[in-house]
Amino acid sequence: MFCYSNDGLSLRRVPHDYAPQAGEITAAAPLDEAALQAAFPAYADAQARRDILARIYELEARQTPRRLREALAGTDGGWMAALESEISALRAQIET
Repeated sequence: MFCYSNDGLSLRRVPHDYAPQAGEITAAAPLDEAALQAAFPAYADAQARRDILARIYELEARQTPRRLREALAGTDGGWMAALESEISALRAQIET
């Protein structure tokens, strides 16, 4: 048997006689995406937040030492500023 946390993001195996806590649900098998979204309204919001964070991490990984040197020297053609602008826009989506 499986137990989902109140936001649908945490899944763990539990004994068959487990009594769910407030907000938790149990299922005989793991739920698919549609069932998670139906059972947990906050799941879609949390998934969107994780997707945005993954994109931010991907963009930040592009800030290599070479790119930083070019930005400090002023030879990057505004690449770093554009990247920072994109990251800021994504962070603003999370905060709203």
